[in-house]
Amino acid sequence: MDVSEIIGTWDYRTLPASVKLASGCFIERKASFLRYRSLQPIGLSLGERVRVYTWTEFNIEPSGVVVVGEDSVLVGAVFMCAQSIVVGSRVVISYHEIGRASCRERVSSPV
Repeated sequence: MDVSEIIGTWDYRTLPASVKLASGCFIERKASFLRYRSLQPIGLSLGERVRVYTWTEFNIEPSGVVVVGEDSVLVGAVFMCAQSIVVGSRVVISYHEIGRASCRERVSSPV
């Protein structure tokens, strides 16, 4: 095991081309993307300074899109998405499962 893949120092350029990261993003685990399958032009968009910590998972289906607003923090969030999920700016999601198989989900509670 490469320790860099679990402490956030791995090469983010190895992410799929449809993952868009704004400046200042931090993603602790490369394995957060093991079930990422979006075929959309932008399947995941992380806003500026988004922090993605251990146990967060992006289980995004080929038709799915997830957008996370700036300054949000994800700790153990499991995103299961076949359509779209939009998380607002300055949101903290911790140890929860967020998603729906066939509907649009909005999370926008500021910190």
